[in-house]
Amino acid sequence: MLERTADRFGLKPERLAADSAYGSAEMLHWLLDEQKIAPHVLVINRSERQDGTFSRADFAYDPEADAYTCPEGKILTTSGTVVNEGTTRIYRGSTFVCGPCHLKEQCCPNTPARKIPRSIYEYAREVARSLRGTPAFERSRQGPKRIEMLFAPLKRILKMGRLRLRGPCGAQDEFC
Repeated sequence: MLERTADRFGLKPERLAADSAYGSAEMLHWLLDEQKIAPHVLVINRSERQDGTFSRADFAYDPEADAYTCPEGKILTTSGTVVNEGTTRIYRGSTFVCGPCHLKEQCCPNTPARKIPRSIYEYAREVARSLRGTPAFERSRQGPKRIEMLFAPLKRILKMGRLRLRGPCGAQDEFC
């Protein structure tokens, strides 16, 4: 759609507002680096833990050393191997260091050492997180809400879960 808009009308947006379904690291990388568009998108975050153990946010990342530091000050390094179809690096602590650590039950109670996955596009996620809360981000987030509120009665009352035809003319045809 971005390419069609640029080709047909010569328009290129400076920012793009979307829901969190577009908040993957790959999508944010594509918006930032390839399209040069500021992503006003909520970032997908599955690193929070519900079992009381440390989450990834409790570990500090050092970009110069390309390593994480645990709350106890120990280093988690990577071998550089990329997994998950070339999108993720795994950072691991040493079993010799993690084993006797007094925070092991809060860190990695079920494994010999801590393991942290990091997307190779994590910097794009960090940029998107830094944009959150800015006045431009808040304005961008209000636009889709106003539009969705118009469709809410159609979905709820008229049982129109989705429109089958695309574009304004297609939507108008469905209502006639």
